[in-house]
Amino acid sequence: MQGLLGRWNWILLLRRPLLTVFRAVKLFVAKSSQFSLALGSFVRAELELGMDLLPLGVASLTWPDAGIALATDASKLGGAAVYAPASIPVGEHVITELQVVVARLRHVLNTPRVGVSVS
Repeated sequence: MQGLLGRWNWILLLRRPLLTVFRAVKLFVAKSSQFSLALGSFVRAELELGMDLLPLGVASLTWPDAGIALATDASKLGGAAVYAPASIPVGEHVITELQVVVARLRHVLNTPRVGVSVS
């Protein structure tokens, strides 16, 4: 679940307000790192809501690719920006990540009970 949330976060950085949907999911990930837990109804509801809101996260990626990938972030203590050459068009990478997230969410939501085992 932590990997799924990480991929989802990466995609939703394009539309940061959508990240607020995952309060119970983030708590689930934090607690499941210590214990094996079944997927609760609040977590399931947030994942379903995230899938319902996914069309609102669409960002126009039709502009020509600059050939670099840029990432920025900020906190109360400061901010940062990094860039690197992009080996594939960034828009294609975002679409691929989105397809992975949707496939994993469908699998999680179609599983009656999901436990997270920690080894």
